[in-house]
Amino acid sequence: MPSNLRKTTQALLTVLSLVMVFLYFFAESNYIQNKNLLFGKASIIELVLSSLALLFILWSFPSKSQTQWIRKLLLALKSILIFIVLFMAFAEAAMVDFSGMLFGPEAIAHFSWDAFMLGVREYFWPFLALLIFLVLIVFILVYSSQKFLTRKTQWWVFVISALLLVYFFNHSVLGRYTQGIKKHLALSQLQTVTAKQLDKLKPLGISALTANKSTIVTKGGNNKNLIVVYLESFSDIFTTSDRYPELTPNINRLKASHGPIKPYISTAKFTMDGLISSLCGFLPNMTLGNNTIAGNDKHYFLIPCLPDVLKEAGYYQEFFGGAKKSFANKGTFLLDHGFDQVWGWEDFEHDENYKPPKKHSWWGLHDDDLFALAHAKIKELHQKTQPFHISILTLSSHLKGFSAPSCQPYGNDADRFIDAIHCTDQLLGQFIDQLKSDGILEDTVVFITGDHSVFNTSLTKSLFGDEIRNKDILGIMVDLDPVNNNLPMGLYDMAPVLLDRLAIDHNVTFINGQSNEFSSERLLITRSQVFQNGLPVPLSTTCKVSDEYNSDELNACTHRKAINTLHGYTQLFKLDQSLKYQADSTLRIDFSQDKDLIQEIALNGKSIKTQFTRNGFKLNGKNFNSQDIFYIQFDTNKKTISHTFLLDQLRDPIKTINYLNKHKPAPFLVFGLTESLNPSFKERLNGYRDTSCLDDHFCFSQLGEIGGVKQNKEQTEFLLKFKH
Repeated sequence: MPSNLRKTTQALLTVLSLVMVFLYFFAESNYIQNKNLLFGKASIIELVLSSLALLFILWSFPSKSQTQWIRKLLLALKSILIFIVLFMAFAEAAMVDFSGMLFGPEAIAHFSWDAFMLGVREYFWPFLALLIFLVLIVFILVYSSQKFLTRKTQWWVFVISALLLVYFFNHSVLGRYTQGIKKHLALSQLQTVTAKQLDKLKPLGISALTANKSTIVTKGGNNKNLIVVYLESFSDIFTTSDRYPELTPNINRLKASHGPIKPYISTAKFTMDGLISSLCGFLPNMTLGNNTIAGNDKHYFLIPCLPDVLKEAGYYQEFFGGAKKSFANKGTFLLDHGFDQVWGWEDFEHDENYKPPKKHSWWGLHDDDLFALAHAKIKELHQKTQPFHISILTLSSHLKGFSAPSCQPYGNDADRFIDAIHCTDQLLGQFIDQLKSDGILEDTVVFITGDHSVFNTSLTKSLFGDEIRNKDILGIMVDLDPVNNNLPMGLYDMAPVLLDRLAIDHNVTFINGQSNEFSSERLLITRSQVFQNGLPVPLSTTCKVSDEYNSDELNACTHRKAINTLHGYTQLFKLDQSLKYQADSTLRIDFSQDKDLIQEIALNGKSIKTQFTRNGFKLNGKNFNSQDIFYIQFDTNKKTISHTFLLDQLRDPIKTINYLNKHKPAPFLVFGLTESLNPSFKERLNGYRDTSCLDDHFCFSQLGEIGGVKQNKEQTEFLLKFKH
């Protein structure tokens, strides 16, 4: 190719790439602007200038140097920077498209590797195409800047673009990310609020707790069983939309027979948010992320929840979900609040019955199998005298629709999300009919609820129009006794309403939740809105600084202050569960005389047997004479016991131990019955990072860093003495 033609082609390709990147940034910002999600309204000119500034900053990022290694380093840095910013713009648009929310506190709190990988699996080929496109754009921008920009021109363009971007920063993708992170940090660093300070919020229906989880007292009750069915993202508009006649015939039949609860407002945005809100009767601060519900500081550990009260009242309780129970630490939270067992995808993924691709979705177990498992457990429990509570969380109606294979489609040309709603209706109808034919409904209350309203996205808006803004979720109480549906409920009212339905007397109040008779004056507070009589109350943005909370003069500022006050109050109920040691602390492990039972695991005389879990399950007595391996890992920097697990012999415990030590090798113990530390396992363990064994059922690694181990003459007691 002649040199002039080559130069012309390169120039055209550069111009085309610059135009494409500009349109990429501008279209993404304009899309979010049209969704009314920007932190501050921007004009078209502001969006254009912010997009141009960001484009030319990336293109002109200084990368020329006479020193070869510095030039290579700058080119690598420039390539990475361009790729990251381009990917951020895509991720932001995808987030808005999927959830209807901008990058902000709730979104940050729900970031996880599992969520990212689920998205990649679902959209693998589009994602691969995007990566190839981004890599090509990065290459062209970097190459063309080296080709067409002199060192001096590069610096001039970079400085002018940087000044321009500073002025229009808030209208760029970088500005939106920065503001989202700032808002997240501000909301997650709340000051503790006392019960007396919370009293000011009584006009808004917010009150202090009268008991914590450890002081619950119950009596009475009608001894009815309870089944709660959480339908994923299930807005009430699915059952009433004129666009889709007979979309939910079974649910509509139940509504006709038992009456819908209406209004019934979603007080949550995500599933974990909905579970906490409904079970515990308050608005959780989801900006705390996973630390809200797990980690060393369990922020809501002592707040009384529905299953805590039911446990005190003598109920046996299990939770069935098809998705991973480890996602957002759901399993840990539910086990901490009264459930005896929690089921999730981790318990089914190795079952041959669910391994074929059509037997599960990338979220987990299909709903037809989930309902079948729950129904079998309910039939088993119904034969016993102890009352039970079973909660079920479906998956089919998760965006963008994951119908079970056994379901009939709504129509040949229906959207997959519409088919998924229709599938949920079919499976729920079959489940209720089975309960009725088995006679279970004669002494059981069934509460059907959405876990939150469906996201307002471009997809859902195209399917349901402006109705999608409606925050009413589905609510039906199935009970042979007369039901009073005259309760203007929010999702956080579920716990007190169900306790009333079960006629259990208790000393628990809920921060937001109530079970009072209908009052058109009652305010339902959510984190972003206020509702009265089922309708959103406009909040004035003209704010007055005041410590008073007058429901008649509620504005955007007092609303936000009220939410922050509520969240500050909940900080009183966190539990620091770190197992800390210090110099001269002692960890004792006791075996029975015949070495077929682990009798005790104690730190400074206090049992820590309850700290051990496996796959989200708390251990029971049988686990301490099983052929599995106990694992304790130490964090020498924080002086804590950082991990306590029961390792499964069948799933390569060395692989798990290696995973737990991949970032930084840490001292650890492994112990168990003689058969669990078999010769082949011990042989592999002895070659692993300075690991040695005292006998057939006790080994340790790098323990010299923190202390020494002794055992008694009978070799039934091991004492670890910490030296620092």
